[in-house]
Amino acid sequence: MSKKNTKVSIVGWAANTRGHAPFDDDTWDIWGCNEVGMSGMPGKRFTAHYNLHTPKELNKEQFAPNMEWLRGRSEPVWILPGCEALVPNAKVYPVADMFAKYGKYFTNSISYMLVHAIEQGYKNIALYGIDMAMDSEYQYQRPCVEYYIGLARGMGIVVDIPPDSAILSFPWIYGVQDAPTTEGIVSEATLREKGRELEVQFKKDQESAMLHRGALQMNDFWLRMVRMNKRDMGYPELPGEVSREEMHKEMMSGPQSKPNKST
Repeated sequence: MSKKNTKVSIVGWAANTRGHAPFDDDTWDIWGCNEVGMSGMPGKRFTAHYNLHTPKELNKEQFAPNMEWLRGRSEPVWILPGCEALVPNAKVYPVADMFAKYGKYFTNSISYMLVHAIEQGYKNIALYGIDMAMDSEYQYQRPCVEYYIGLARGMGIVVDIPPDSAILSFPWIYGVQDAPTTEGIVSEATLREKGRELEVQFKKDQESAMLHRGALQMNDFWLRMVRMNKRDMGYPELPGEVSREEMHKEMMSGPQSKPNKST
C-alpha cells in the first residue's frame, strides 16, 4: 500500500485549488490523479499516482506521455486491471474487493481514490483541485464523489474541502435562505435577456472579424507590391518567397482571400 501518514491529500486538475495542497508538509501523503503530477503540478512532492482508466482509454495517443512518465516513477502508481502491460511497475487497483464492500457506484477516478483512502485507514482526507462545477461529465461524476465524502465522514474520517470548491456547496441553504428566484437558480427571463445580449455581441464580433479580414487582405496586397518593387530594383529574393512571375499574377488579380486550411 502507499500509506505513510494518517493524512492524505487527493489532488485533481482544477486550477483554483490544486496549488493549495500541502506539498511541503511531510505529515501528509499526496496522491495525484491522472496527469496532475506530470504536467499539472510538475516538480511537486507526490507519494502516489492514480490513472484509473480502461486499457482502451490508456492506449490512446493522448495518454502516451503520461504512461511513459508513470513508468519512470519510484513512488506507487495505481492502475485498473488489464493495464499492467502499459505500466509494468504499477500496482493493480483492487476493484473486485471494492465492489464487494462498497457496491459498484463509481463514476470517476476521485471516487475510487476516496474509497482507497478509506480502506487504508486514513484519519484525514483533503481534496484539492477537485471542483466539478462545470462541464457536462461532472453532472454524473460529482454526486458520486459527494456520496463517498459523506460515507467517509459518517465513519468518523475528517474530510477537508477548500471553501471555494463547488463540492458540497449550493447557492443557498434550503429552509434558511430564500432561493434567488421562484424559478430556480436563474429565471427564464434572465436567460432570455442574456441570450439577446450574447446575440448582439456575436453580430458585432462577426462585423469586426469581416473588417479585420478585409484589412488583412489589403495589407497582403500591398506587401506583395512592395516585395515586387524591391525585386524590380534588384534586391535578391528571400528564401520561401514566390517567384516574380507568380507575384505579378497575384498583383493582376488583386487582393485574394487566403485558403482556410482548417476545412
